[in-house]
Amino acid sequence: IVGKVQGHGFGNYLVPFPAAYYFAAFTGREILIYDNSPLGVICNLIECGFRSITTLSLNSSKWDIPVRSALDVNYFDFQKHMEEKTNITAQFVADYSLTPKSDWWAWYPQARECVKNISGCVIGDVMCSERFALQSLLVGPFKRNLTTD
Repeated sequence: IVGKVQGHGFGNYLVPFPAAYYFAAFTGREILIYDNSPLGVICNLIECGFRSITTLSLNSSKWDIPVRSALDVNYFDFQKHMEEKTNITAQFVADYSLTPKSDWWAWYPQARECVKNISGCVIGDVMCSERFALQSLLVGPFKRNLTTD
């Protein structure tokens, strides 16, 4: 889940997104966006590549409580998980980091290869992999039938 930390500008949600994106990819998790976060607001205007929590809740109310009690994690937790020092088994995790640590996965050979396969980027090209992750978030175009409400 991205966008949980409140009270920050849009850029503060974009900076840590690639770190969360690749953790989700490595662990088979789906990315969800908090509706009331700046990301959620932007995704009301522009087509985004991931669902909002409201969309998940509309499909089944059984997700409401687990989503609200999502485990807070950051890039350091992602690294510990990769090193098998901890096992993040929670069904829902929320990236609460505002740290630009998109290269946390670069220390793990299997992760580097995975990022290459997902993004098409040359191994070690962190900026390319960040661009790929961000382009999967904000896919565009602007949504039709927008009103001033």
